[in-house]
Amino acid sequence: MIFSKRYVFETELTRFYRYWRNLLVLSFITCFAYVIFCLAIVMNSNKEAERAHAAFFNRSPDLIVVYTGDKGRIPFAIKKAKEYQQNRIFISGVYKQNTVDIITSTLNLQEKVDFNQWDIDYEAKNTFENVAETIKYLNENPSLHNILIISHDYHLLRIETLIDSLVKTPGHFNFYYDGPKANYSQMNNLKKLFIESYKLIRTYIFLFFY
Repeated sequence: MIFSKRYVFETELTRFYRYWRNLLVLSFITCFAYVIFCLAIVMNSNKEAERAHAAFFNRSPDLIVVYTGDKGRIPFAIKKAKEYQQNRIFISGVYKQNTVDIITSTLNLQEKVDFNQWDIDYEAKNTFENVAETIKYLNENPSLHNILIISHDYHLLRIETLIDSLVKTPGHFNFYYDGPKANYSQMNNLKKLFIESYKLIRTYIFLFFY
């Protein structure tokens, strides 16, 4: 066996080599599994994006939800709003001093957008609170059924996991997920993916005890 000692009587040198060999093998297996897990996150986001595109091929979502936290999410949501002819947008996780005018002034929008149909959540500070505020908003607006949630691809599986765990009436709402895709040839985006995978594992543990 690779992790067991090969000799009944081991010298200190043999024990030293066996210890470091096993440590290297375990490290390689752990890193390989972590990379596979990260790939699964991206593949799941691609699958969810295809599902969203199919669902809204000839109809509009009742609401588009955007979770802030990285650049490009709000412009992507506006693009989808135009594509699906749905201007009702709920933005979660906005700093209290920001308004719709402040948010949109930095976007250089070319599209005509009806900002009167935008609602902003100033309370959420993290993804768990984003989801909680979204559920609260939906419970206050029970006529909304088909919900499109926008965030970056590396973030979607964690959102989906929390939604599936926290929504008490899953049959009443249909959730779909889409968002901008990060360029993983850039080290900064790879770092975000690795950090997000750690947060996802932490979320699984949290929900297990929740």
